Amino acid sequence: MKILILGSASSIHTTNWVQQLSTFQNVEIKLLSCHPITQKFPYSVHVKMLKYKPGIGYILNLIEVLYEIKNFSPDYLHSLYATGYGLLGTLCFFKSFLISVWGSDVLIFPEKSVIHKYFLKSILNRAISIGSTSICMRKKLMELEVKNDIYLTPFGIDIDKFCNANNRSNEVITIGTIKSLERVYGIDIMIKAFPQIKKMTTKSIRVLIYGNGSDIYYLKSLTKQLELTNEIHFMGAVAHENVPEILNSLNIFFSMSRSESFGVSTLEASACGLPVIVSDACGMLEVVDDNITGFIIKNNSQSSLIDKFITLIEDEKLRKKMGNAGRDFVIKNFESVRLKNNIYNFYHRFDV
Repeated sequence: MKILILGSASSIHTTNWVQQLSTFQNVEIKLLSCHPITQKFPYSVHVKMLKYKPGIGYILNLIEVLYEIKNFSPDYLHSLYATGYGLLGTLCFFKSFLISVWGSDVLIFPEKSVIHKYFLKSILNRAISIGSTSICMRKKLMELEVKNDIYLTPFGIDIDKFCNANNRSNEVITIGTIKSLERVYGIDIMIKAFPQIKKMTTKSIRVLIYGNGSDIYYLKSLTKQLELTNEIHFMGAVAHENVPEILNSLNIFFSMSRSESFGVSTLEASACGLPVIVSDACGMLEVVDDNITGFIIKNNSQSSLIDKFITLIEDEKLRKKMGNAGRDFVIKNFESVRLKNNIYNFYHRFDV
């Protein structure tokens, strides 16, 4: 089976998908990307950066992609992300065309206008099947009245890589997150709640924020304005291979996303034995067992957020209990070894 993938070579999600797919025998993969190749891919996968960058490049790269289709002769053409790469794939008019939706392409893009909604639907309806990483997005696709087959392909977690090192210090309670610094991920919500959290505990606490993005200057300014520069630290972007080590340096993980299709980073934190505090964005409801593996904050309530943080800060036994339950939850529901067959069957079921 030969698969030509259109997707970002800068995305860890692309890497994980290709990595798991490459473990199957008799599967040949080629990846074409408008984005720079910043991730590491298996040696068996041929990765090529297209001439034109994202944006107008999703149209201008069409000739090059058609050339690659002619030479590679794939069984399937698969776009990872509906807008952008989905458009490029649609323009190829390839019969066995697949699309995977991963988040804002379905949850945010169609809400911008009626035109955006129609544009997305026209792309999705050209695919013979659509892969959705969450039930949340599948429901959204159904609301959009997408005509074609929708197949669940949730991201799996490598539980050997993401594990509890059992070496956390409790002298200073370290709260942290690993997200792009964009408004949609709600990091400002935590920063605004922190002054009150600080007042309500005698324990030493700090916040480590890993990531980069367009909101970084606002978030740093907000931190300075609230006089929290000694407690809240911006650590910059981090390579995915270093994420397990970082998670094992934390005591509590948070993700207050205003919109979230599927909480991969939350599952990684749970796999490392961390209790989690998250928003009630639809994708979070699938990855957190409320009051068991962590706390889900409804409507990003400041009072509830503060209360749950104080509860975990003050109770070491509860942190450990929720962290252990979180790891069990990931092993039972999202272990990568168990889920990778979903990825293979996304393609193979059409061969039967």
